[in-house]
Amino acid sequence: MGDAHQKLPDREVTSDVTGICRYGARIGFNGRREALIIHPNLATLHPDTDQVMAHILHGPQARRLLLYLNKDSLPNHYTASPLGLTDKSDGSKRRIHHPSYATQCTSSINGGIPEEYGTILSSGIKDAILAIQNMGTSSLLIKHDSECTFRHIPVFPLDSALLSLEWKGRYYTECFLLFGFRTAPYLCNLFSEVFHWILQEELKTQGLPGSIIHYVDNFLNVIHLLTAHHGDAAHHGNHWKIKCLF
Repeated sequence: MGDAHQKLPDREVTSDVTGICRYGARIGFNGRREALIIHPNLATLHPDTDQVMAHILHGPQARRLLLYLNKDSLPNHYTASPLGLTDKSDGSKRRIHHPSYATQCTSSINGGIPEEYGTILSSGIKDAILAIQNMGTSSLLIKHDSECTFRHIPVFPLDSALLSLEWKGRYYTECFLLFGFRTAPYLCNLFSEVFHWILQEELKTQGLPGSIIHYVDNFLNVIHLLTAHHGDAAHHGNHWKIKCLF
């Protein structure tokens, strides 16, 4: 798809996404930056500390975490939100930050980000139903969830110290966006808007009539099969094209 994003009609979105890729995303924090804050981790960590360590060690290997030499080297606005573990649907555990800790306290990261900064207008179930109705009964529905999209969005260095953690006396800073931060869905949606437009243009180029609906990083593509399939060879060819889009 190359430089297709450069043709996006909304130049402001293109400029924002390009700037984030070059310099990192600003998270919109308007609170105090001169205080060093290290919150205690959550009790959910204690039953499986090996799991926590495995998650943390994975960070430096993927260059997602910055490790400070000692507490004296921490920046003045370093803020370590509590770590915890939560259950996933497959029975495994996920390491989480708690950027809203403490509740009702403006010292939390989310407490320092105005609510309107995280407001987005997204497609909903009604939009999906309408798209299916418009395409009719002979429709192919393709669902795609971009896994861990947040973790691919870099954070501007001035803000990254606000996405920090402490574990067994070692101090880390996240260099990429985390799930749970107030502006994370908004920032993620900027990239999804570009991806949405590129997919829509690719469908037009390949002659595949369809409609795309997305909610943050979840995409639903509704394609009219009767128009897309012309003979057995075209049937397989178009299926291949559709799969390549996702």
